Amino acid sequence: EGVVHVTTDRDGAPFEERAAALATSLRRCGLDACYLRRGGADSLAKLLGRLPAGGSLLAVGREGTSLHAAGGGPPLRLHAGIAAKRLRNAGAAGFQDSLLAACELRAGEVVIDATAGLLGDALVAANAVGPGGRVVAMESIPLLHAVTSGSPSTLGDARADEALGRVSVLLGDHTALLRSMPDESADVVFFDVMFREPSKAAPAYA
Repeated sequence: EGVVHVTTDRDGAPFEERAAALATSLRRCGLDACYLRRGGADSLAKLLGRLPAGGSLLAVGREGTSLHAAGGGPPLRLHAGIAAKRLRNAGAAGFQDSLLAACELRAGEVVIDATAGLLGDALVAANAVGPGGRVVAMESIPLLHAVTSGSPSTLGDARADEALGRVSVLLGDHTALLRSMPDESADVVFFDVMFREPSKAAPAYA
């Protein structure tokens, strides 16, 4: 991995402290990270153009934390994505979300998503457990954790925004994190297994 530069998005000054703290946190994880104070004339495009090969840029702002690669391409940011459709379809006649069917989640439960990713499953689970429940999402990749824990003002979907308020994202290997938790501290623990070969999409994504 190359150098990770952490700066602010167009929102600027209000997020400088958070950006600097994120750079420090990434260094503690063993990454070569530094805080880059953004000048008034520095656009993200200009900053990306100065990055060395293999480098990346994390931009912290009101819309959360986005990850940009030196080679260009769309940034990685937290958004409702397919979770928004799954939330709209929840409870609809003839529709069955595979996660909800497997876990049989109930209102008020504490759920652990041991393979957080971009929080798609965590948002669906948080919606299912309702205001009295909560979801603990675990992510082992520091850069992905930076994106998913970036506290965006909105995910672009009202249901997803409400559900996100019941999700906390922890950084670390799920095995170590689970071992560190007290017995009976959660009602459900689930893992989203990753496959090497692509497979047909589940009905929830159709």
